[in-house]
Amino acid sequence: MTEKIIFKIGRDERWGIKVKSNKVNPCLGCGNQEIFIWDCGYSTFNPGGACCVKCRRDVELNICDPLKPKKDLLREWNKHNPNIKLHLQNLDKSIKSLNGEKKRLKKLFKIKK
Repeated sequence: MTEKIIFKIGRDERWGIKVKSNKVNPCLGCGNQEIFIWDCGYSTFNPGGACCVKCRRDVELNICDPLKPKKDLLREWNKHNPNIKLHLQNLDKSIKSLNGEKKRLKKLFKIKK
């Protein structure tokens, strides 16, 4: 479901579209799946962006192009807000790798604590 609205981001008001779709990854700030996407709509050197409707987490996309479809803005939002399950799996892998390195260094330098 989309509707054109004016949305306040900080001091600025932006004209854009509120989007709630299963194609939108949830906001990493609050888990909300409803976002507001905007672009300047008239120039390729002005930024576009996306903002969580609930917590106002803002992502500057810097890809404003009047010829680009809105799905490209959604794709960029999703890059900045990865699937949380995959994100957590990647964090677990990183933690495991860091713990292995920590153990190796302690053994190498004979640190007991």
